[in-house]
Amino acid sequence: MKMSQLLFISLLSLIFVSATPVLAGSVNVEWHEPEKYTDVRAATGSREAFRQRVFKQLDKHFEKMANEVLPQELSLKIKVINLNLAGDVRYNYSAHRDIRLVKRIYWPSIEFEYQLLDNNNVIKSEVIKLKDLSFMDRTSKVRSRSSYHYEEQIITDWFVKDIKPMLAQLDKQKTAVMASE
Repeated sequence: MKMSQLLFISLLSLIFVSATPVLAGSVNVEWHEPEKYTDVRAATGSREAFRQRVFKQLDKHFEKMANEVLPQELSLKIKVINLNLAGDVRYNYSAHRDIRLVKRIYWPSIEFEYQLLDNNNVIKSEVIKLKDLSFMDRTSKVRSRSSYHYEEQIITDWFVKDIKPMLAQLDKQKTAVMASE
């Protein structure tokens, strides 16, 4: 490849990168009074170890979604108030132990308070109650990657259906204000 072609490609790459909005907003998740949650019961093993595993996985998912959706200057503070994992822990007499039985009547839900912040200034705050009564009827890319795919899917849906449009509206307002100045 000629030097001029390489320079041209480099210049185009630089223009493309600078024209793309910088995403990688941050999120801080607080698991408030988890002993009061509806259902974060372990079928086997320590209840505390199971809880920490669930929280760690859902923390990662909140972080992944924030990185994909939020601009760098925005952040989310989330305080989880309640969590109900898909399924219910029941004793299985043939296995002689508890198992998590996932059926349509045991849908996942999560309740949390959130604050959307722009450089520590609250833009929006709200209490959210998410649940998915049709969780077993959906196909999802998330499903193949996680033990908590049902819970991750309702979090993803919230980011896509609520947060993305809110950010688009905020961006539109910012652009209108900048244009009028």
